[in-house]
Amino acid sequence: LISLFQADKAATRIFVSPSSTTILGYTPEELTGQSPFDLVHPEDKDRVREITRTVIAKKKAVTLEYRMIKKDGTIIWLESNLQPFI
Repeated sequence: LISLFQADKAATRIFVSPSSTTILGYTPEELTGQSPFDLVHPEDKDRVREITRTVIAKKKAVTLEYRMIKKDGTIIWLESNLQPFI
């Protein structure tokens, strides 16, 4: 799953790959323009937000694991590589 985000407070999605349908149950069109934090499990949300802010501020890539809530309500673990484009 590939997503590109704006470096704004909401980290608004500007691109989502078609694999989002298989992995999360959402089409790319449903996710584009939305904040990725909306689907992050509540117990992981603050940590993911803070790490995202750090990636933007320090312009340094990180890999993190967290839970997301799929369209059908099930919870899955993801490993993401956050990479700033400078």
